[in-house]
Formats: sequence, structure tokens, C-alpha cells
Amino acid sequence: MAQGVLAIPLWIPQIGYAAGLVILFIAFIDEFIHVLRGGDPRYEKPPATTPEEVVERAIQSGV
Repeated sequence: MAQGVLAIPLWIPQIGYAAGLVILFIAFIDEFIHVLRGGDPRYEKPPATTPEEVVERAIQSGV
């Protein structure tokens, strides 16, 4: 039971944490398998090829 103002069982809020960890673990495994199969990581952008693309990325990042 929680020790706060409301006495609720602790398993109720802990379900959210556990579900989030399961979803994060699935995302990690998915990305790991994608990279093992020879794909580029999806979280990385390919390098800029033109000066205009460099400027556009700098504007989007707020630099």
C-alpha cells in the first residue's frame, strides 16, 4: 500500500512503468534485428549531400 494521502495498492501505478519498459524493450529488439540484417539505424539521418541540405538541417535544429 502507498504511504501517501491515498492508500492505494502499489501494483496499480507500477503497471504503467512495467508496460513502458516492455514497449521500450520491444523497440530495442526491433532496432537491433534491423541493424543485424544489414540495415542502417533508423534513428540516424544520412549525411548531407548538398550545401542547401546542410543549411536546412541547421535551421531545423535551431543552430
